[in-house]
Amino acid sequence: YNDNAVLGWGDAWGGFAISSNIAKAEKGEYDYSDQFFAYASGGSKCAVGYNLKYDGSPYTYDMPVMVFESPATILSASIANTTKGYHYCKNNPVVGDNDEDMRFELVITGYSGTVKKGEVRVDLARGANVLADWENVELKTLGAVDKVEFSFSTNDMSAGYSNVPAYFCIDNIQLK
Repeated sequence: YNDNAVLGWGDAWGGFAISSNIAKAEKGEYDYSDQFFAYASGGSKCAVGYNLKYDGSPYTYDMPVMVFESPATILSASIANTTKGYHYCKNNPVVGDNDEDMRFELVITGYSGTVKKGEVRVDLARGANVLADWENVELKTLGAVDKVEFSFSTNDMSAGYSNVPAYFCIDNIQLK
């Protein structure tokens, strides 16, 4: 949570929140109460990540980050869209005047100290194909890391900012 008065936005949060909400029904374009809902089948609790930094916040604590006291290898994790993100992507499969397929990726980057160890990209949406349930993602290629950052990449931009709600869900993190 931060007070983004410096940006003129008012209060907002970035990072992780815990949720036990699972729902597939859309609340409406301007109703953000489903930002904490996993668009998935089943599950009891998960973490919802929001990258406020992606939307222009100058603060480094506004992105979802996992930090380990000692290096760990993440074997895998389950990733899903939020209900808000799923419906935005499903309703906007193309962008721009060229009818380019919309692309929205979760970028998972592992670090050892300040050294980037690796990166894994997960398609949350690509054109009409939108992630509609939990997907098990292998992360062992990141190697032994002490920090993991979660960010996004998209081609659906306006004025340098993403049009896609910058949320994702993560669960079932398997560590070695």
